[in-house]
Amino acid sequence: MKKFRFIAAFIVICSFTLTFVQASAPVSPKVVFAAPTDESTPDADRPLAVAAGAASAADPDRWYAVMEGFFALTALEETAASSISGVPAEDDPEIRTIFIEDTTYVSIRDFIEAIRSDAVFGYKSGMVTVSHDSMYMEFRPGQIYCYANGRILPLPRPCFEQKDTFYVPIRTLAQIYAYDVAWNEDTQTATLFESAEAFLSGEAFYDYDDYMLLARVIRAESGNQSLEGKIAVGNVILNRVRSDAFPDTISDVVYDRSCGVQFTTAYNGSLNKKPTEECLVAAKLCLEGYSVTDESLYFLNPRISGSSWVCRNRRYVTTIGDHAFYS
Repeated sequence: MKKFRFIAAFIVICSFTLTFVQASAPVSPKVVFAAPTDESTPDADRPLAVAAGAASAADPDRWYAVMEGFFALTALEETAASSISGVPAEDDPEIRTIFIEDTTYVSIRDFIEAIRSDAVFGYKSGMVTVSHDSMYMEFRPGQIYCYANGRILPLPRPCFEQKDTFYVPIRTLAQIYAYDVAWNEDTQTATLFESAEAFLSGEAFYDYDDYMLLARVIRAESGNQSLEGKIAVGNVILNRVRSDAFPDTISDVVYDRSCGVQFTTAYNGSLNKKPTEECLVAAKLCLEGYSVTDESLYFLNPRISGSSWVCRNRRYVTTIGDHAFYS
């Protein structure tokens, strides 16, 4: 009997060991540039901006924690690079890649040099800059966004540096350089197709008046809150613009008095204050579609508002910093 128990235990242990080995087997994603004449279309594209409130089933923690320290690179699989086709290059350059859960990272230098031989790279205090022709970009490790020609782009996961190599999510670079990305799970390959939609500068992409008004409201309503708290307030404004129950523009939402003053800061002079840099960043992230609270249409500070009409009549969604949010 003891012999059979020993054999059973041995089989169980071996199965656990086999499972671990299989789970930790290296994944080697490839980066492939489709030839310009390739008429194939990507059929597995995934959105760039991932709402922080629903980041992924495997990673429920918001990425704002990343900004406080640095995320553990426990799930990394570093690979020596990849096959490239359709890209003019003398030595068929390799692109170093790292795969983290559902995101393929690429070496920013490898990727850009494969398509822009005139790119100039800079590095100062951890920030990587890239410039060429009419393009200028900034990337910082741990941030949830990057700067590109006047725009603030949300990142699906933050950039990071490892072994003197700076890694950026491939979908962010694909957006900037006007590529669509198709991910093939079976072959672990990210294929980039030329997109018909050019990347617009901030001046062309944002409506300046809307952008500045949103930044001023964020400053007035949540200037002392975290970046996440600032974004959440901006989300409420834009959620109202999209809702049939509220006006259709940012200005009309901010100055709405159909059911009483909605934002007292719109009438007490608070909007005259200059937005801080972080408020400007939050406003652009909101306008890019980044969201930490898709449902919320109301927010308040419970310590100030007490038992308000919103608390009694609207559904509670979440609390971020000093503000409670309701749908």
